[in-house]
Amino acid sequence: MTEVAMSLSKRLSDLMVLRGVSAASLAEAVGKSRQSVSYWMTGRNEPSPEALTKVAEVLGTTPLWLKSGDQDSLPETITKSRGGEAQDGYIRIPVYDACAGCGAQIAPSDDIISGFLDVAVWFLKGLPGVSAISHINIVPSSGDSMEPTIASNAFCFVDRNQNELRREGVYCLRADDLLLIKRIQRNLDGTITLLSDNPRYPPQKITQDVLERTTIIGRVVYTFNGFSL
Repeated sequence: MTEVAMSLSKRLSDLMVLRGVSAASLAEAVGKSRQSVSYWMTGRNEPSPEALTKVAEVLGTTPLWLKSGDQDSLPETITKSRGGEAQDGYIRIPVYDACAGCGAQIAPSDDIISGFLDVAVWFLKGLPGVSAISHINIVPSSGDSMEPTIASNAFCFVDRNQNELRREGVYCLRADDLLLIKRIQRNLDGTITLLSDNPRYPPQKITQDVLERTTIIGRVVYTFNGFSL
């Protein structure tokens, strides 16, 4: 294994983890076998120039960065808004003045915006499961019930267009006077169960009457753990 292959494989593997892209999904996106992607990730082989270009497009980077790690070739993903209009290639995402409880009892106030972050369009489009980047908002988290998946004070990217339980996943929801971020499981009897990734917290079944007073804000599609304004 060459030094170049080792560096490329580590950058590729690390970026796939950051983007939440599996070997199978990357293989499908670039038209290669899963074994080929596995070889790239372990340094047993390198992608051809054509394949490398496709991989870079899927992961929102450049072929030069994957091969050399040249920081000048990797566009900045997120910047704090400094007023005015978002620059070309970025979209301005509102950060809500609310903390969604991951174990903490937090009163909701998700109708007040505390600030904005400018996020690269290529990054948002690369997030799996996003319905429309124009519907993404940022809600900070609080508490430890969703650790290690979501740390306290994480910035949660919430796709507010996905406000119906058509699939299981992690959602931001308002239940009575609480704003929560939980993994949701649908039950055969029409109820739902709120699941915590932290095993210290037991599942919570939401009865039908409480469910009728519950609003799904949106599905959490990405988090920046521990990142705060």
